Amino acid sequence: NSIQRIISFCAANIGDSELSMQKLSAAVGLSRSQIYRIMSQRMKISFPEFINSIRINQARELLMCTDKSITTIAFECGFMSPRNFNRVFRDIIGQSPSEYRASPHGSSPFGILI
Repeated sequence: NSIQRIISFCAANIGDSELSMQKLSAAVGLSRSQIYRIMSQRMKISFPEFINSIRINQARELLMCTDKSITTIAFECGFMSPRNFNRVFRDIIGQSPSEYRASPHGSSPFGILI
């Protein structure tokens, strides 16, 4: 199934800060336009939104389960800078990574995005 191949490849390579539609296309054997169509019509999400969702999901898990620094988590999750990580995290979650870590749900594995 093409959706499962897309999800599996992205999840396995989410730490790659240069993960792109071109890399995904080559890995799953679909053209970029096919992937775009699958994502927009069947998954109802754009490629950047999908990648950010997986990255933030992984970051939430690391914030809850480790004491790694926020900068380390940002880079491990494929963000090119802590500043961008903080912005995307706040946009999706509604609070900064440090606020999230300090909050009660910051220590619970429930409420994962995907």
